[in-house]
Amino acid sequence: PVGQAPKLPTADFVPIQPSQVPSRGVSQVRERAEAITQIKKNLDRLQSLHHKLHAMLEDLNSVSESRKKKKD
Repeated sequence: PVGQAPKLPTADFVPIQPSQVPSRGVSQVRERAEAITQIKKNLDRLQSLHHKLHAMLEDLNSVSESRKKKKD
C-alpha cells in the first residue's frame, strides 16, 4: 500500500500583509503587470495581422489560379 504524503508544516508559514511588502517590490510587480498587458496587446495585433496576411495570400492565390485558367 502507498503511504500518505507527509503534511507540510503550514503553521510555520506566516502570511505577508500588504503593508509589509516593500514599495519597490510593489512597483516591480506593477511594471511587470503592465509589461505583460502590453505583450498581450502586441500578440493580439500580431495575430490579427497574421490572419489578414493569410487572407491576402489566399486572395492572391485565387487571382493567380483564375489567370492561369484563362490562359489555358
